[in-house]
Amino acid sequence: MDMRRIRRVLQKSSGIVGGIAIIFGGYAIVVGTTAHLVSWKIHRQQPPEPLFSWIQVTGIVLETIGLIGLSINASLTSYDVRQQQAQRKSTEIPVACQGCKHYHGQRYGKNFLVCGMYPKGWEGDSCPDYESKKPMASPQHKAPTIIDR
Repeated sequence: MDMRRIRRVLQKSSGIVGGIAIIFGGYAIVVGTTAHLVSWKIHRQQPPEPLFSWIQVTGIVLETIGLIGLSINASLTSYDVRQQQAQRKSTEIPVACQGCKHYHGQRYGKNFLVCGMYPKGWEGDSCPDYESKKPMASPQHKAPTIIDR
């Protein structure tokens, strides 16, 4: 299993688990608090049942787990977006390299080679080593013409 697939599975599962934990944590907090209030209203002098406190604590723990799960999900999503942007940026032909005969544009593992002189491409708009792919027509290289006799 490659890392991209592991990340995708972790991303989806952490989002689902996080969402479910937050929902159940919220219910547990509401149930525990309601039980505390009802118990206090009925038995004013007696301390509330310890079970109700445990229900509230469980709810808080579930809420925390849910927030952690959603944070993991958001981090992995952000990482994927940054990776896609970096890959798109690394495969774009720099402005100064467009139409140059030295442009290579091949990926070697994780590295993208623009050309042999400037492996990451020229930063400006006009490369000092630019040579057009289209050959310039010069007088000695003109195509022969057919002369009618």
